[in-house]
Amino acid sequence: MPLQNTKTGRPAPDRARSSNLFRRGQRVFPAGVTRATIEKDPLPIYLERGEGSYVVDVDGNRLLDLNNNFTTLIHGHGFGPVVEAIGSVLRQGTCFANPMEHEIALARRPPKLGYTGAPKAIADSVIVLDFNDASGLEAAVGPVAAEVAAILVDLMPSRAGLLHPSADFIAALTATARKHGIVIVADEVLNLRQGFAGASARYGLEPDLVAAGKIIGGGFPIGAIGGRADVMAVFGSDDKAPLVLQGGTFSANPVSMIAGRIAMEALTPDAFDRLGELGDRVRNGLTRTISRRGAPFSVSGAASLFRIHPKKDVPATYKAAQMSAQEVATMRALTRHFLAHGILLPFGAAACLSTPMTAAEMDRVVAVFDDFLAQCEPSDGDKQ
Repeated sequence: MPLQNTKTGRPAPDRARSSNLFRRGQRVFPAGVTRATIEKDPLPIYLERGEGSYVVDVDGNRLLDLNNNFTTLIHGHGFGPVVEAIGSVLRQGTCFANPMEHEIALARRPPKLGYTGAPKAIADSVIVLDFNDASGLEAAVGPVAAEVAAILVDLMPSRAGLLHPSADFIAALTATARKHGIVIVADEVLNLRQGFAGASARYGLEPDLVAAGKIIGGGFPIGAIGGRADVMAVFGSDDKAPLVLQGGTFSANPVSMIAGRIAMEALTPDAFDRLGELGDRVRNGLTRTISRRGAPFSVSGAASLFRIHPKKDVPATYKAAQMSAQEVATMRALTRHFLAHGILLPFGAAACLSTPMTAAEMDRVVAVFDDFLAQCEPSDGDKQ
């Protein structure tokens, strides 16, 4: 006899194989999984394959994927041109100690980036600045400016609430950095997907260095930094030894280079515009639904990113984006509701779109959210 979800009336999806795999995982991995970011509510959903904007789990359930491996897969799953190209390169070799033409081809894709790697930070040498606190920047940085090497900024931090940077904050950050000769480093590992030239160009920031990743690998591991020639010169030049050594066993491996180049070549200005239109459609639809029902929710995001908040006003600061215990419970219920309706909605992070998605799927997201809000409304008996 098929079980039903008591709140939605829909048949409860079968998760027997996922449950079995999780039990096996618990015998070999700490907490049963390989990384802390895997959602376990109440158990991880093990996947079998991806198909465009959908994933299919090991129990045969098909789900619209608004996670896309934490915003990485901007073309969705199994992107044809990448699959075809990687099939060829696998036969030629997957990694080498010598350079190859593929790394140059990817580095020439806009915005211009190169040199894989990531900075190492030491907590006690870092000053934490409040996002969007334009008036407090100079006061925080000025007294210690001589010791500050760089200001690192994520222009729309996902885990912090997918906050929108204010124009005043961008102007103050730029003015403070230029006044004291401090390098600006833009973390666009996630937010490069906001446009053909990335998030910095979208919000008027001119960084000295940019860190990128996720979408530039075409679904394969990658990381890159790029920036002004004089700043990048620390990694070496024709006639000088590098001031900063960088390298890695799998740096510039041909699989990631080719997959990344093909994925980026497919991200034309028109492709970004279409993703932006879909993003506007889902954000506007969610916002209209909230307004119509008078619900205590709000929506943040831009381009192909969105996040639903259990708050009446869109958060502008990290502190404002933090959720109370009741708000956490509300978002857990929302995530479960979406899952019950065949949609993977990330909990406490950005939801994202991919190029295979359509307007119909955006409308479906809005409809499922509307259904959730309808169930949350008090009944006529409760109102009396």
